[in-house]
Amino acid sequence: MVRAYLPHLHPFFILTLCLTLAACGPDSDFTAQSLLDNNQQEFGVLSWNADLDKVDGFSIERISISPNIGEVDFSGEIAVYPSRTTTYTMQVETRNENGLIYNFSRTATVFVGPRVDYSMIQDQGLRNCLQATGNTHLEQFDVIYCLDRGITQLEGIEQFQQTQSVSLENNHILDLSPLTALNQLAVVSVSGNDLVTLDALTQSASIRNIAAHNNRIFDLNAVSMMPQIVTLTLDNNQISDTTPLQTLPQL
Repeated sequence: MVRAYLPHLHPFFILTLCLTLAACGPDSDFTAQSLLDNNQQEFGVLSWNADLDKVDGFSIERISISPNIGEVDFSGEIAVYPSRTTTYTMQVETRNENGLIYNFSRTATVFVGPRVDYSMIQDQGLRNCLQATGNTHLEQFDVIYCLDRGITQLEGIEQFQQTQSVSLENNHILDLSPLTALNQLAVVSVSGNDLVTLDALTQSASIRNIAAHNNRIFDLNAVSMMPQIVTLTLDNNQISDTTPLQTLPQL
């Protein structure tokens, strides 16, 4: 958020100035870690560091963090113990020598709740991809994006119950059945694998969009039993009969 106040100027000029200021003034870093203590209790650590030098004529006057923290020093670290996932906002107030105020904010989230059990992911390529995100909690994975990772199996992905989109292009996956355990999964992209069928996906009532080009799929009879399908991309397969798709009213 940017707010600039300069009296006796036309509102249009002030608005233009506010937009220009988005690239001006001191900057500040604000991060959050979601951790476990020795008793396996969840907590977070907020860290921030503000630019103390005058930048473009602006210098920081005040920094505050909400909720429930208030005004803080220009740099520091604090442990927080939210009872649920909480996004913290750091508000930075700056002023230049002409009295122009430029305020901006940064946000950081401490996650509380079910954590990812990476040991459940049997495939090394899939596990490395997911761990590389730095995510600690299942709710952070609304999207799984793992391309060209040499993935061959998906066991362990069943835990990601809040995932809505999965992209697994250019791997070596044969069995998609673990994906059907994800009740919120709507988008599946599995192009460039070794698939000969999409039959396993018929067990899902949530999947509405499938991209599976560059495979070896030849039979669409199973797909015809997924009336919720809205989009289906199957270029460069071995399909000779598309009549089963006529049963899909939303396609």
